[in-house]
Amino acid sequence: MNSFMESLRDVERKVDHLLKAQRIVIFGASSGGLQALEMLNNLNKSPSFFTDNDQGKWEKYVNGIRVVPPTELKVIDPDVIIIGSKVYEDEMMEQLSSYGLRDRAYSLDFLELLLMGKFLSRLFEKLR
Repeated sequence: MNSFMESLRDVERKVDHLLKAQRIVIFGASSGGLQALEMLNNLNKSPSFFTDNDQGKWEKYVNGIRVVPPTELKVIDPDVIIIGSKVYEDEMMEQLSSYGLRDRAYSLDFLELLLMGKFLSRLFEKLR
């Protein structure tokens, strides 16, 4: 039970951190990144940048948001990095670890759970 409560507190800390974050970057400027963008918008949050390992996307814009090389993350110093790919999540996490930014990374699954919680909260409010 103690381990379960610690896990819940950890999730609560991550939610608080995400909701207070000012500099959010989405890692992956493809379909998963666009999914992350939509989820962030539903949480009234906007990313500052996209980042992607595809050099062909660098310095271009996705939905009006600039795509930067991953190496710029060290300079940008984001509060939160959303991993916008389930397929390449492990590789992206490893890359972020090499930059010393692994602890700022959030998965798409985490965003999905957060949105589900927000939806359920509104639903339960209506049922009162």
